[in-house]
Amino acid sequence: MNATRSKAKIVHPDYLALLDVEIQVFGRNREQLIYLPQDVRDKVRNFITDCAIRRAEIGNHLTQFNNLWNLSTQSEVQGNTPQAINTRNAANTPLTEANKALDALVLRVRDSDGVIKDVVSVR
Repeated sequence: MNATRSKAKIVHPDYLALLDVEIQVFGRNREQLIYLPQDVRDKVRNFITDCAIRRAEIGNHLTQFNNLWNLSTQSEVQGNTPQAINTRNAANTPLTEANKALDALVLRVRDSDGVIKDVVSVR
């Protein structure tokens, strides 16, 4: 997970943007799901929903982290170093949660082989 997390830290804006695009493409092409058997349709829908939820969690936690980090920077500029240190320490919590949500997303995507095989087998 650490290697994946390190890569995601480097590209996370692009990574989140790519997830957004994929989810939007799925939303525009949802009507194509009717051609799949019900059980495969449910698996695909659940997979996309899980990915969208993890993406929202990651974005939410990163926003909280950025807000706290910016607040700590403002406090430091204003000369309130103790508050800046406390705020930076508090910023670690949402960053840790974002990393946990990213780990959950990576695990979910790794488990997607069954969904892909089911969709391909419908052809």
